[in-house]
Amino acid sequence: MKLQGQIAALPGVASVDTFDNFASTPSDATLDQYDVVVTTDNFPPADAVALGNNLADYEDQGGVVVATEFFWQSGAEAAAGRWLTGGYSPYHVGSSNEDATVTLGAHDATSPLLQGVSSLTDYYHQNPALAAGATEVAKWSDGFSAVAFKGNAVGINAYVGNLSGGSYWSGDYAKIIVNAGNVLGRHTLTITKGGTGAGSVTSVPAGINCGATCAFNYTNGTRVTLTAVPSSGSSFTGWSGAGCSGTSSCTVTMIAAKAVTATFKLGPPHGTTITKAKINKKKHKATFKFRASGTITGFQCALARSKGKHHKAGKLVFRACSSPKTYKHLKHGRYKFEVRAVNSAGVDSTPAIKKFKI
Repeated sequence: MKLQGQIAALPGVASVDTFDNFASTPSDATLDQYDVVVTTDNFPPADAVALGNNLADYEDQGGVVVATEFFWQSGAEAAAGRWLTGGYSPYHVGSSNEDATVTLGAHDATSPLLQGVSSLTDYYHQNPALAAGATEVAKWSDGFSAVAFKGNAVGINAYVGNLSGGSYWSGDYAKIIVNAGNVLGRHTLTITKGGTGAGSVTSVPAGINCGATCAFNYTNGTRVTLTAVPSSGSSFTGWSGAGCSGTSSCTVTMIAAKAVTATFKLGPPHGTTITKAKINKKKHKATFKFRASGTITGFQCALARSKGKHHKAGKLVFRACSSPKTYKHLKHGRYKFEVRAVNSAGVDSTPAIKKFKI
């Protein structure tokens, strides 16, 4: 099919499939596999009501419908169901045929739907009336509407089927269809966690729970509020990307794919505690067990001795250690044992202390 090949040739298109809705109606599950569904026909659908209902459901899930000639024409070819009665269609049903060769006329060259579109020619078209809330972005050379959109539905007032090998039309229709998916379709929000610390990012509405889910597809125009929560021992230092900054919650509007970075900073460990101290004066030995909170890469221990009650203790010199820590062959005197947890951000500023005598 001519149009199928042109769409498949454009950058970013993974696959283009066809479905014969004259023979049967595509289910919700079938439609939901695709970013864009294009309707083009000159035969009645198998079930116009079911087709319209399923297209409305598909749009509700963020899919883009691009409807072409005959979909609004009074009679059996037109869609029905919620797609029309629910106000999804950019055009009203009931227009008449204006069969004559036309080319692209007045149009909004700044519209994202028309980027890369320089030529459109068609023979079979109509004179459809815009639906309430629809926006027209192009007219034909005879003054009738050529392209309009409403929500995530696009109307192309042209026959782009394969009748006579597609000789009745030519131009950049495939670009309009791909643009519609890129502009009006689902957009991926990607979260990256950076920095030396750890934490989580969640979203309202749901979708991001990072942790585990750091990317999610949102329907076009969805406002997504992101919240960052640092893990114990870390702090959240701020957002970057997609206009996000600062440390409060950030809201992004999904009108395109966006990427946001949440940066967490690792803090020094804290809460170093001696959980058990066993002093054996007869054997001149002391053993200590300890632990701490936060992210820990190790511990540092120090032991100082004074010869008597009124003697000054020696200088504490911290060295790497692990729990349990045992000191042997201790001389008589008074001792002070200190231990502090350590990580890449520094050391616990409040070491745990145990004084004892041998």
